[in-house]
Amino acid sequence: MSLAKANDPNSIATHVQVCLDGFIDVCSKLIKAEPSMRQKLSPDLMYDGLGRFRLWVGNIGAHRIGRASLDYKLREASHIRVRIFELLQTLETVLQEAREIITGARLPWEDLSDSDLDASDGEVSQSGDELPSELAQLASNISEINSCLMRLSLAIRNPAPHDQFKESAQIDVTHFEAFDIEHVRGKFPLAAEYLVLRLGKAISRRRHYLRYRQTHRKKLEQGLKPQPRLQELIHPSQETSTAPAPSEKIDSTVASSMPLAIKASTSTTNLDEGDYYEDSLSQTSYASSNSDPCRLRPPPLPADGRDGHPFECQLCFRFTSVRLTPAWHKHVYRDLQPYVCTFNECKCLLCHTKQSSLAQLRRHLGKHQEELSLFALPPHMKEDHNDDNEDQAEIDFMSSVTGSEPSLSPKQVI
Repeated sequence: MSLAKANDPNSIATHVQVCLDGFIDVCSKLIKAEPSMRQKLSPDLMYDGLGRFRLWVGNIGAHRIGRASLDYKLREASHIRVRIFELLQTLETVLQEAREIITGARLPWEDLSDSDLDASDGEVSQSGDELPSELAQLASNISEINSCLMRLSLAIRNPAPHDQFKESAQIDVTHFEAFDIEHVRGKFPLAAEYLVLRLGKAISRRRHYLRYRQTHRKKLEQGLKPQPRLQELIHPSQETSTAPAPSEKIDSTVASSMPLAIKASTSTTNLDEGDYYEDSLSQTSYASSNSDPCRLRPPPLPADGRDGHPFECQLCFRFTSVRLTPAWHKHVYRDLQPYVCTFNECKCLLCHTKQSSLAQLRRHLGKHQEELSLFALPPHMKEDHNDDNEDQAEIDFMSSVTGSEPSLSPKQVI
């Protein structure tokens, strides 16, 4: 397959640009529309749809050309490329239909007369229930398309964790090593010196990885024009300033008319990372303990993901989809790769506590190493979120898991 070039009508980047331009056009026209039109569809709602689409574009580099293009990445995954094309083409159609309604080029279905409805082959409510406006339906379709694109991205990039850490080795964060080693020494004063050094350097290595993921995310986003503020769309001639792309979702409050074949082809494929994590919970335990108020904990599940919709993880900067807090914690620990070899002996080498079995020793050591790994979290993800209800819910959830061992054992070393 030839490399994607600028203005290539068959490239993903070209369709992405058409959609971005379409979003801007619809948002600017909606702001200037009559109040009755803005009542049917809030400009904020459409603007959020643009922000979520830009989040997908920047995360995956869908706007780029050449060897950095999404076409090139998917050159041996034509089935995913075809689905992305279908979704982008559907999005173009949805935006065009919204533009026609907003500008008055055609009437929305709710404003058609009975004779017009009878003459058309459109759907008519037989129950007498009030149908949502066509603009509201189109907004729901945009939300569906954005979610489908994010789910597809889960299949596009899923390298092995070990390879991810190798790629990050060139980033220098050695100035953290002394700080991280002292943290381990202060937390486990009884641990042998070789183990303190090993665990401290492992924390610094995690910082390597997190910094690499953040840098790589910014690199993917290069070339994507900044999103104008909503107010600036009223006067597009003025110089625009940058604004962070909103990641809020459009709530799908109405039934979607998006082609079912596209939705089915996306949802039936095994692309939902959440299913993997939640299925794996039967093999591991991540129950929290609130007995130690100074104990580090994983960050709370982001609000954007609490209803199961895909969201961008601020650690690995990949899209994930989880529905439960324990599944989110598993994702965090998978990013941090907490387990480091400490040699197999009968007692914990960190706190010298005797354990009755090797399985119990692994779980006990795993808890220590999970907490140490959290020390590498960025400051904005270490906010105080002592939620006893969340902790108790997680403990209750995991209490049903019996005779299980961690699916990521201490043998899986960094």
